[in-house]
Amino acid sequence: MKKFCKQHIGIFVVGLFVCALISNLITGFLQNMFAGNIVQYYWIEAVCKYVIAALPLTLMVKWGYIGKSNARKIGLGFLIGAVLILFCLPNIIPFMFIDSMYMIVNWKAVFAIIMACLAIGLMEETGIRGVFLPLLYEKWSEKKHAYTKAAIVTSLVFGCIHLNWSVRYLLVNGVLPLDQLLGNLYQVYYTFCFGIFTAGVTIYTRSILPMVFWHGMCDLAARFPNGLYPQSTLEYFVQKNWGTLQFVLDKFGIVVPEVVFHAMIDLILLIVGFLLIRKVEKATESKI
Repeated sequence: MKKFCKQHIGIFVVGLFVCALISNLITGFLQNMFAGNIVQYYWIEAVCKYVIAALPLTLMVKWGYIGKSNARKIGLGFLIGAVLILFCLPNIIPFMFIDSMYMIVNWKAVFAIIMACLAIGLMEETGIRGVFLPLLYEKWSEKKHAYTKAAIVTSLVFGCIHLNWSVRYLLVNGVLPLDQLLGNLYQVYYTFCFGIFTAGVTIYTRSILPMVFWHGMCDLAARFPNGLYPQSTLEYFVQKNWGTLQFVLDKFGIVVPEVVFHAMIDLILLIVGFLLIRKVEKATESKI
């Protein structure tokens, strides 16, 4: 199977897209059944993602893509991965400016959200950086800049896989609004930058563990309000434009679109990722 996938990368990529779409549709269908219960909603997502993650984890073990790092490298990966805190800040900072009187913590929901976010990190990192990345590197290992090429391709695929949100919306609603499509296209850009960074850390540390954790934390930063505020309160925030980075920028009179700050953070991740990859490539070249 490994040999077939290496020889037919296109089929492997199509398989990734199909698996991602089916996963999204099934999870969405089950979640819609429990849309009024936030705890069950996130537990369904967690269980679905953990089950799906079993396949790439199995392939990692079977194809020998696991156990090639050491504790020092992994620890360093967790430290480098802390750069992703920058990626989380635009989601966290705005809620620091909202009165705590609105907060009603649902601890069962908080735990379910944490488990769901870690499941997303595990599923996506094992599939893209745990299996697809080393598979491409092995295929191109005799070519120059093999790590860089593998990181770019896997990150492009990782970004494009997120278009399945638009596909799901179109399949469910029969129409796709322009703002939905544009928002999804921007998501492709920032997930590409995110993918280059996570690929860089994975290549540098030879382990997916740091990025499984930090990937989960990034998803948690986007979802944590669902465990701290009732749904009606979050809808009220949307009406007031609270809980957004633009709300904070306007509050301090900073006349810069929110998207500019996001783009700057994405660029930092992109640069750090490529620097890590290049460092590994230089070390590899010096041994030849």
